Amino acid sequence: MLRPEVFISYSHRDAPEKERLSEHLMALNVGSEPLTDAWHDGLIEPGMPWNDVIQTALWRSDLFLFLVSVSAINSAECQKELSIALEGQAQGHKRVFPILIKSGNYGPTLSSLQWLGPTKPLARYSEREEDEFYTKVTTDLIKVVHGLHEPVTSRVHHSRILANIYDVPKSGYDEELAELLARLDLTSRDLDFEGGRRLYRIGVRNTQLSLMRLRQLNGMVIGGRPLKVRVITKVGRPGNVI
Repeated sequence: MLRPEVFISYSHRDAPEKERLSEHLMALNVGSEPLTDAWHDGLIEPGMPWNDVIQTALWRSDLFLFLVSVSAINSAECQKELSIALEGQAQGHKRVFPILIKSGNYGPTLSSLQWLGPTKPLARYSEREEDEFYTKVTTDLIKVVHGLHEPVTSRVHHSRILANIYDVPKSGYDEELAELLARLDLTSRDLDFEGGRRLYRIGVRNTQLSLMRLRQLNGMVIGGRPLKVRVITKVGRPGNVI
């Protein structure tokens, strides 16, 4: 089963709060099937091109958790990450969730989003009460993840979403294509290639998360050409670009 990938955006002044959140997210994966894959820049290994690694992790993420504080609001890097995530949410392939770490006036953009955790800032909790805050955050996140595994619509045929991927290079890009297919829980054996049209017909699980990842592929450039993804609304007839 696909697991949503989580990107944690935070100010380095809020690094202790990020670490505590990471611990609670890791606890969700203990003793059962892992619930999420969480990432933050503290996982970048020495010598790696940190900006490229961050951009890749941000692109791959399904859920964007923004630790809200005045420091994060004033951080150019945090604002850049938030802007990219909000654009992804507008395109339907990412979900953005603020988490209130410290009090402040944060404007209408964040106020209009769905927040995770208590409306009382973490900074107002005593040290012994902090676990209560993080438990509420992870409880809300579990509900979000379960929602991502819900069907897109009951009208989609059986348990699969059928889609066409156009303009796939015929050869020379096997590694990139394999990576894309893995994100849809597919392999090359699941592909139906149509001759000279450079088209793959695929079937993915009928879930919100699968649809988000199909949308994420739409427009991605491989071999100098942007992919086009269309959901098939009727047998043999492609629908609109998703």
